[in-house]
Amino acid sequence: MKLLIGSVGLIIVLLSGLLIFQGKDGQGYKLLTKLLRPMIPQPELSQSLSANYAEGFKQVIENTDWQWYQPDLIDWELDGDSLSMKTNQESVWWKNSRGPMLFRPVKGDVEVSIKLNARKASDPKVFPDSAYQFGGIMLRDPVSDYMLTSENYVFNVIGNRGEEGIQVETKSTNNGWSSVQGTDWNTADVELKIKRSGALFSLYVRSLESSDWQLVQEYQRVDLPETLQLGVIVYSYSNGKGVVDLSVTFKDLVISFH
Repeated sequence: MKLLIGSVGLIIVLLSGLLIFQGKDGQGYKLLTKLLRPMIPQPELSQSLSANYAEGFKQVIENTDWQWYQPDLIDWELDGDSLSMKTNQESVWWKNSRGPMLFRPVKGDVEVSIKLNARKASDPKVFPDSAYQFGGIMLRDPVSDYMLTSENYVFNVIGNRGEEGIQVETKSTNNGWSSVQGTDWNTADVELKIKRSGALFSLYVRSLESSDWQLVQEYQRVDLPETLQLGVIVYSYSNGKGVVDLSVTFKDLVISFH
């Protein structure tokens, strides 16, 4: 018992030092949390969804199985069955940084699609024209919420990527290391989809007028558990410059299992 307590104390001291000198994006912290991850049990999530689901956002907001994560980072409102989320300060889902989301647990092989319109908050007629203003969907390891852990997720979003303009951005973050890809797109009015089949995550997009999905990226994530958080996400990031000009309207959320 004394040996165990001593080991835990040593780990805490090491982590404290890494956080002070490197922060949560430091290589040492990420490697250490990768070693610790197998020791952390998966949380019991009794309300994880495993049956087909299609609801308007009025019903979603009223359903206590859905929860807000960091809601202070956004302003939101309902318009019928649509949900509008407007960023009110900088945030980002990248490496070990976390943004806001509306989420619930989902279990097993799942396919999630959602329609959205991304706009400038200052001019609702214009697509986002400032860099790194995004909205979309995410599947995330619930253990990422715990202390002494790193982020693990896959997401699919639409928005502005700076010099590249409007793009679909796909991201796989594994123990705080983010792999990011951008796909040119001519509109920020889209339907996005993530399909999970075991360890394979396939990410799709289509314009609202189209019936044909385009596969934009696939990731193999053998590390992700059976139950994940399905998140509806937005973020505005300008590396501390305070550029926040995003409003995203979501509708027609569909969740199916296969």
